[in-house]
Amino acid sequence: KNAFVNRYADLLNTVLLPDRAQAKVDTAAETIASEIPRHVARWPNLVSASSWTNEVAKFRKFFADRPSYVRTLLNNHFAVGSVKTLNVAAVGQGRVQVNTLASDDPVNPIQLPWSGQYFSNVPVTLQATPQLGNEFVGWDLGGATNASPKVVVDLARVGSAIAVFRELPAPVLAVNEVMADSETGDWFEIFNAGNHQANLRGCWLRDDSTKHLTQIPCDVEIAPGEEFISQSGAMRYMP
Repeated sequence: KNAFVNRYADLLNTVLLPDRAQAKVDTAAETIASEIPRHVARWPNLVSASSWTNEVAKFRKFFADRPSYVRTLLNNHFAVGSVKTLNVAAVGQGRVQVNTLASDDPVNPIQLPWSGQYFSNVPVTLQATPQLGNEFVGWDLGGATNASPKVVVDLARVGSAIAVFRELPAPVLAVNEVMADSETGDWFEIFNAGNHQANLRGCWLRDDSTKHLTQIPCDVEIAPGEEFISQSGAMRYMP
């Protein structure tokens, strides 16, 4: 039940917003407006310019009224409680997800700071993911804090949520050992000499030739004081 209600609420807060739906109506009306006089002339007993304008206005009113009607129906069927506004923001660089909506969605991203309407009896799930080179510090939930990246909030108590990220210091990496033409194959070792986790996601390894390229797999992390070994096309960790 909660998943259905929250998904419907997500859509009401984004693709089903009145302004967005009415803009679609206006675009469609503008596209065929030049044909309406000829249509009226062909069917004078069935349609007039004013009746066409009234029909367009009915569409716009339907989309304007839809959110309140739907929220009332959801409460009648599922007892979702009163409508509550949730304000979401972020400090620093990271991804924020509200139920099924995300700040980095390629089709319909939510722009932070963002606000949406949900229900007092249906908890909302928030998730924070830091961008590369950053770490998640915690959620500021209207004065209360939570260090978990994924939280479920009760909107009867919480009306705002701020995901706090901070930039990590640049990693201190060193190639501290190289073995060429060995019996076990060529390999070299990358050592994390810093005090923070180093993420090598998206990095490439190469020698003097641009033909010899190897991409490090996604989400390869080296903890402080640990090594990462690349060996003839294979990669592994060494504590």
